[in-house]
Amino acid sequence: MKTVKIQGIPDSLSRLIGFELGVHIYKENNLDDVNLSTNKVKIIFPDTIEKISSSFVQGFFAGFIKRVGKNTAKEQVIIEMKNDELTSLFYKKLY
Repeated sequence: MKTVKIQGIPDSLSRLIGFELGVHIYKENNLDDVNLSTNKVKIIFPDTIEKISSSFVQGFFAGFIKRVGKNTAKEQVIIEMKNDELTSLFYKKLY
């Protein structure tokens, strides 16, 4: 399993909001390079993140969904946030 620690989010930013920001973070971390057909990937967000919007999640996952579809993306991409509640919320906002 490949592990990616998300880079490019300032420590002062505690809320991830907006489709465009989600797409930007996806691209900035070169997530198109991850091969989901053969490997799972664990994506670790900084502990400074307190809240996320549905639009951010949808923008962040748009690249994965375009390449492998929503179901495969959800199975192959493991999100890790500062606590289980926030991680669960991330997945709920995807659908």
